Amino acid sequence: MKMDDCLDSVAAQFTMLFGYPSQGAPKKTLERLKLLVELNSYRMMKQDILSGGGGWSEITLCFDYEKLTGTSTHLAVWYWCDRAHNQYELLRDIFRQKKHIFSIQQGFLFEERPIGLRIIIQKPLTAFEKEPNQLQAIHDWFVKTLKVFRKFANKTPELNWNIPH
Repeated sequence: MKMDDCLDSVAAQFTMLFGYPSQGAPKKTLERLKLLVELNSYRMMKQDILSGGGGWSEITLCFDYEKLTGTSTHLAVWYWCDRAHNQYELLRDIFRQKKHIFSIQQGFLFEERPIGLRIIIQKPLTAFEKEPNQLQAIHDWFVKTLKVFRKFANKTPELNWNIPH
């Protein structure tokens, strides 16, 4: 399955930047399919990206079928943090101060919902149609985007990140 090839191709970089995926790890096709049905995205993710608990936090890299901004499927990378997490307010406040790290990226979205917040960078899958090597172009976009999220983590040491040093 080509989506598996894309996700597996960035697993080493994902692990180096954020730790080994807790769900949708390489070669876990059945787990990814279950998440697709449950969450409308074919994904690899690491939960508990923020230490401290009280609620869910994650970084996710995926083919997103949720259709937030239209009818097409998107590649997406996001941080999610539940409102119940004990670092939620600190993350929200620091994000507002350092929003420029994300906002200069094409496809940036910020969602604050009653249950939590999500910082997203996405790109329509159709944007890769004319690429001579689509799999490589998707790989490169995922890696570049993961590095933006890691840059935010590196510039926010006041948050208690649960990621490799």
